[in-house]
Amino acid sequence: MNIFYPNDPVDPTIRRGIALGFFDGMHRGHQDLIRTMVYQSQIQDLCPTVYTFPEHPLVTLSPEGQFAGYLSTLEQRLQRIADTGVADIFLQPFTPEFAAIPASEFLDQVLGSRLNAHLIVVGKDYHFGQGGEGDIHLLRSWGALNQCEIIVVPEVRLYGDKVSSSRIRRLISEGDTRLAESCLGFPFAMTGTVIEGKKLGRKLGFPTANIAIDAELAIPAYGVYATRTRVGDRTYESITNIGIRPTIQDESPKPNIESFLFDTSLDLYGQPITVEFLYRQRPEAVFDSLLDLVAQVKEDLVQARAYHRTCEQGYELATINGIPVRIIRTTRFAQATAIVTYRTRINRKTASLLSLLSRVLSASSQDYPSRSSLSAALDSLYGASVETEVSKDGDLISLHFAVNGLMSWTDHSSPFAAALNVFFDLLTRPDLDADGLFQSVHFEAERSGLVMELLARENDKAKYAHDQCMKLLCGDQPFGLLASGDLETLNSLTREDLTAAYHQLADMDCQVAIAGDLPDPLLETLLVQVARLRPAAPAGPAVTLPAQKRRSGWADLADYSSPNLLPSAFRPQQPAERMETKKVEQARICLAFSGLQPYFSHHSIVDTLLNSMLGGDVHSLLFEVVREQLGLAYSVYSVNSRYLSTLLVIAGVAPDRVTEARQAIFAQLDHLARGQFSDQLLERSKTLVESHIRSIPDDLDSLLSNMMNGVSLGRMISVQDSLSLLESVDRQAVIERASQLKLAASFTLTAKEPFDE
Repeated sequence: MNIFYPNDPVDPTIRRGIALGFFDGMHRGHQDLIRTMVYQSQIQDLCPTVYTFPEHPLVTLSPEGQFAGYLSTLEQRLQRIADTGVADIFLQPFTPEFAAIPASEFLDQVLGSRLNAHLIVVGKDYHFGQGGEGDIHLLRSWGALNQCEIIVVPEVRLYGDKVSSSRIRRLISEGDTRLAESCLGFPFAMTGTVIEGKKLGRKLGFPTANIAIDAELAIPAYGVYATRTRVGDRTYESITNIGIRPTIQDESPKPNIESFLFDTSLDLYGQPITVEFLYRQRPEAVFDSLLDLVAQVKEDLVQARAYHRTCEQGYELATINGIPVRIIRTTRFAQATAIVTYRTRINRKTASLLSLLSRVLSASSQDYPSRSSLSAALDSLYGASVETEVSKDGDLISLHFAVNGLMSWTDHSSPFAAALNVFFDLLTRPDLDADGLFQSVHFEAERSGLVMELLARENDKAKYAHDQCMKLLCGDQPFGLLASGDLETLNSLTREDLTAAYHQLADMDCQVAIAGDLPDPLLETLLVQVARLRPAAPAGPAVTLPAQKRRSGWADLADYSSPNLLPSAFRPQQPAERMETKKVEQARICLAFSGLQPYFSHHSIVDTLLNSMLGGDVHSLLFEVVREQLGLAYSVYSVNSRYLSTLLVIAGVAPDRVTEARQAIFAQLDHLARGQFSDQLLERSKTLVESHIRSIPDDLDSLLSNMMNGVSLGRMISVQDSLSLLESVDRQAVIERASQLKLAASFTLTAKEPFDE
């Protein structure tokens, strides 16, 4: 990400999409705003840009101290902005002189002449210019005159209120860090360098790392918190006290943070650490004696450990050679699961290669040179399993390898730990011949199996209709490619191609996740195994700024790059319809409607509810009206294609009733757009969507999948947060979303007329 200051030269010919705001904390509302700008900039071939300030405007406008503290440092804010895919950021010091610029001058000289804005994205309460005279209405008028599109992003609401920086500051000051995390989308964190303390904790048996608090940051309510502490590339479960330590009568009136890291002994003096505040266990208290203090601290430690074991909150345990390793600790399940996921941009050859590679790698290894020997080894581990899957998220293709097994057995062995060794051997010690190529017998056998699957898909009329509709919707864009590949490409692959693809896995985006009641020694073994996936290599900086771009008193802005691999924005082709005739007994209709929210939006919960009402569940309009009441379809349902912002309707009907069925489908959509639906349908759909959300923690695989879906979406959200978003959806939101749907592609496969036989 490139960083510009007011006097830096700027190419005025670069067409830009611009997000405006301060973005303190980069909470969920900020994320939606900036990612909307990035998404629309990709669609319009604009340079995604953020225009912001290093200091909060209130620091200048109200120097007497009305500002309640930053939610993040400038470094943290810039990194989170970079993570959204922003290319350029303009840092404008908010000086009294800048604050006095008239709104019209800011629009013409800054957004127009200097930045060449063709798209501007703001929140609905955005104001600018002298005295805040500029508002949305002025911005829209200026945009209309200057061929600049203006997008006002709706606010995100959680637990009955708007997500805002001021609300989060208040929550933090009250010690409600759990609700603050819900609003932020990540835990509130404080970073500092470990300093010398009085070492009282060490004398009492629980040495703590003390960090000085940045006076400009918002400060959590004094007390004891269950926390996580990040040290370099590792994260440790911890407990943290923040306050003035009244029991020991500290002479310093300044608040202090001291963290005790569980199950580790590190020399942290002089090192930067980051403390994430998860849950406030109790407020700060005064004790009559050190003995009483020690007794309470021991109880605090027990409570904190119990919280970490049972909260089932996923987090990044470590980064090993650039590979993030995420974990969910839970005591509710007897088994454990680990997943290794590789991701890259999809093309025809990559799809076929990864599909074939998933089968070949899971078929054998050097120690288990056949599927039968591998199966026998896993069966001996009390039913442990290894599974693979290739999936597609927009223009990204993902190759998943998963291992599952019992965490412990009656003889005190760990079948899962043994299965984990087999699993990583499959990935790192494949069965290669003397020339270093995959064995010919495995290559041909697995390719034949994949060919049969692709042929079966072509012969499945419903899937064929879906695939043809996707071709109309996507054209030549990679979004329309199948994750499983295609027959022509698959048949052209050689063992050399597949072996080269295997070695290229080491350069792909890689994610590792594990869940279960996991002992620390097993986690250490896992991290050693992960290191085998990618040899260590020094990483060069993505951005290095010239020395003159550094400013005293500001952060060192030398390197802000994003490790995130996110799906690209999707642009549907021009609306198209096609009908194909074959000798079939049942016609197939596939309709694609554009107009849903982008995949990352917190408002996509409306799309989920709309889909349930239309055709996603058995109570839906398509099922009850088109199938049951009118008898026009053997089967009819709808599904959201999240990464294409598209709603698909798929139906199997009698060939002579295709026209009637289509008309009935469009009629149900029209009823939703006009609000001609019962409150019972709305509430019943909400209940079903709620039940689905609540079922996520019911099994370990769902827990893990939910966390990794959050990685793919670029946003983490808990079950309770999802339920809160659902609760906020009202009738009008469904009507507005349904009215935005437009037919983007239509494919019908039907029978030949009798005279064509």
